[in-house]
Amino acid sequence: MASLEELPTEVLKLVARYFNARDTKSLSLVSTRLQYVICGDCELWKDLFWRQWTKTNFVLDEKVPLCIAPALLEYAKSEMSAFRLLAHTVRRLPSHATIDPLTNIKVVKHAPGKNYAPLQVYYDGKVLGDDRCVRANAPMTSIPHATIYREIGENGREQYNVNITSHNYFEITIGTKPMINMINLSISRDHCVSIGICSERFQLRGTQPGWRSNSYGYHGDDGRFFHQKAQGESFGPTFSAGDTVGCAVLHSIHCPSYLIFTINGTVVGQPRPCDMNMYPVIGIDSPYAVEFNFGQTPFRYPKMDVLYADFRGIIQRTTNPIVWDDGCDLHNDDDDYDFSMEDSDLDSVWSTQSEVSSSSDEDEY
Repeated sequence: MASLEELPTEVLKLVARYFNARDTKSLSLVSTRLQYVICGDCELWKDLFWRQWTKTNFVLDEKVPLCIAPALLEYAKSEMSAFRLLAHTVRRLPSHATIDPLTNIKVVKHAPGKNYAPLQVYYDGKVLGDDRCVRANAPMTSIPHATIYREIGENGREQYNVNITSHNYFEITIGTKPMINMINLSISRDHCVSIGICSERFQLRGTQPGWRSNSYGYHGDDGRFFHQKAQGESFGPTFSAGDTVGCAVLHSIHCPSYLIFTINGTVVGQPRPCDMNMYPVIGIDSPYAVEFNFGQTPFRYPKMDVLYADFRGIIQRTTNPIVWDDGCDLHNDDDDYDFSMEDSDLDSVWSTQSEVSSSSDEDEY
């Protein structure tokens, strides 16, 4: 019976494709030949990364190419080394909504290839004012992780931007056509869609993001920011049907996290400090459908490279490095690194944007 060492190279590569990234790396340490075969195959690591991302997060369109961020490619020295690093940093990220059956929330559209993963939802109740929320399936992690978002490349064609970051961003788009009959709907106040983050234990019924201590929310009906109370503070412009609103959580070495919001591609308000490892959440007190986007389609915000920061620009010395045991001769510096954001990098995200008229400009935070 032939040993593993005696198998043809193509068979070894085929076997390796059935393993996850960690097991494949362990296999490469068995012998010099296996290390040469496995660590020298860019397509193998690209395929491993692709499969792990699709299994863990959202399904990638095979017709859309992967484009590694230039700074990551510079750091890794080669496309193969970059995909090896990416394959080891795939984590479960927010990729679709989860529905509480008691909130009268109905699903309009699921994520492609995953019929259990809602992306577009609407309220199917009879009374506006009976607030309810929809939370994402996973928290926004502060641990450095692989990230993918769809974009239009310089050649005018769609591509997936692939990078490593400790930051998170998602958008929602509010529909323009009411999903329920307004005549039969009892309206107790102006309809409202809100966006923010919350903890896993946040109550999804009878509340809006920011009304409780374990949540933060930006509300479309009055443009106010809420945290721990139902009054809120002046923050930015209002938003409603037809608008696309984004929420970013950026991690700083001086403060756990910052919240940043966008409307139709423009940053609004000023950053607000927040807790780490929270879930994306929206509040729906509106007849319009709301669609999540976690990178499956191009974001409305045009400067994702600035938002996620340059790969090298967010590397800082720390005692909490990304653990990458370099058994396959991947380029690696001797120092320990942390993928965090300096305050100066945070400033560049919103200070370069067009100013938006808002009474929140004078507010302290």
